[in-house]
Amino acid sequence: MIKILNKFFYKKKITNDLVKHNQKFFYQDQNYKNKILIELSFLPSSIIAYSYFIKVLSNFYKAKPIAYLSIINSGYLNFMKIKIKQILKIDYFKIYDSLNVKKYFFLYNTKNYNLEIKKNYEKILKSIKSKKNLEKLKIDNILIGDLIYDSFLKKYRKPTIRLDSQEFKFFLYQSVKNFVIWKNYLDDNKFKAIVVSHTVYDLAIPLRICVKKNIDVFQLNDNSIYKMSKTNLFAYQTAFESYPKIFNSFSKIKKKKALNLSKKRTALRFDGKVGIDMTYSKISAYSKEYKKRFLKKSNKLKILVPTHCFFDSPHSYGYNLFPDFYEWINFLGKISEKTDYEWYIKTHPDYLPGTIEIIKKFLVKYPKFKLLPSNLSHHQIIREGINIALTVHGTIGFEYAYLGIPVINASNNNPHKAYKFNAHMKNLKQYENLLMNLRKRNLLHIKLNKDKILEFYYMHYLNFKDSWLNKDYNGTINFCGGYKNLSTYKYYEYWLKNFNKNEHLSILKDLKNFVIKRKIFYRKESNLL
Repeated sequence: MIKILNKFFYKKKITNDLVKHNQKFFYQDQNYKNKILIELSFLPSSIIAYSYFIKVLSNFYKAKPIAYLSIINSGYLNFMKIKIKQILKIDYFKIYDSLNVKKYFFLYNTKNYNLEIKKNYEKILKSIKSKKNLEKLKIDNILIGDLIYDSFLKKYRKPTIRLDSQEFKFFLYQSVKNFVIWKNYLDDNKFKAIVVSHTVYDLAIPLRICVKKNIDVFQLNDNSIYKMSKTNLFAYQTAFESYPKIFNSFSKIKKKKALNLSKKRTALRFDGKVGIDMTYSKISAYSKEYKKRFLKKSNKLKILVPTHCFFDSPHSYGYNLFPDFYEWINFLGKISEKTDYEWYIKTHPDYLPGTIEIIKKFLVKYPKFKLLPSNLSHHQIIREGINIALTVHGTIGFEYAYLGIPVINASNNNPHKAYKFNAHMKNLKQYENLLMNLRKRNLLHIKLNKDKILEFYYMHYLNFKDSWLNKDYNGTINFCGGYKNLSTYKYYEYWLKNFNKNEHLSILKDLKNFVIKRKIFYRKESNLL
């Protein structure tokens, strides 16, 4: 009981301190007629990021902010609980109020559009003949198929979709309802801009509608800001493509320092150190070595397939050759039956529950595959003679390339796309032809240039290492007691204790410049060199 009371009063004190801070540095009492939409977030880092962006966007568009929250599948009691909190300005609503957010839109179940929803649903259900159809599904010429696809996998923790299942049909109906309510709301209200947290999952449905309506769209978190458009529906791709150009703009001295730093950081990663430039990582894939040998001693070509998380968004970077990660390994299973290679499959050491069960069923279907221990070091796999690694867009792309092993990406949309140290597949025919002829290495068109791999590593993990909001991200993690605690009120406490007015003004200036010049993305370059 004492712990509960202490937590309550701690949160109340931090909230009051943050509100006073916001009223001093962010509150604007202008009664603008224009409007901007802000996705309601409960994450401390996102709320603080919003405090800056709301101020900048409100001034730029001469607009008042309206926050929204999708609770379309929530029960009535949950809806009323949220409404009461909003009316009484409790918890995060009190914080948003201090940022001049006075109005809210709650996307809730409504019967107003039942006929429109049913009409669209029945038409769509008849049109979906394959997973590819679903992936490219459009309503009113607005692409939302990939969003539905990824949201279903995440919600139901399924490796793939059965189009004839009642589970999927129910979810499809809910997704159409989500779209129709959003479309009508955005048709009935005029907005200058919208700020969203994700460009994937059903969270991005209002993003896609706004892009179609030529409303400015921004994807925002404390690390980066992207401006979305009809030709740029997925965040991050524009940054990936710009890596070589940005690196080439560096001086010779800076380039040399960058490569040296990358070399040191990759050495730590390959030595089995945990969380090197990936704070979310808990277990290294390069540490555990066994006395037992796992790869056969033979002259056959040895292929490694490190799996992706089946339930995580396969479309996070855009479209791939396959609509999901299970369809990818299933295709490789069929290829294994036609080839005389040795096939090995391995999950990441910290795989999610349900993963092994999926893999075991896959192994029964395709017995040519051998499952390797999830914690087996990649150093041992390479030492035992692996020849080629296959991925969709995983980190294995640069890791194995650096260790001298060719990697083939089953996607042209991946973090390494601007470099030639991987093979990037543009279509299924090209991919199949390559897999059937892997002994013809000239087909790969890969250049295993270590300097280019180190260049990628610097650009991807180090050049934008610093959060634009928080220059000491590692300090924040340590103060909060670990990465998992970044979503607690400890983040607010750290922010308030380390607030610097000069840095505050600098952030506002940078964001204003980003919006005025209509740049595609904003990420803070680090001060590591």
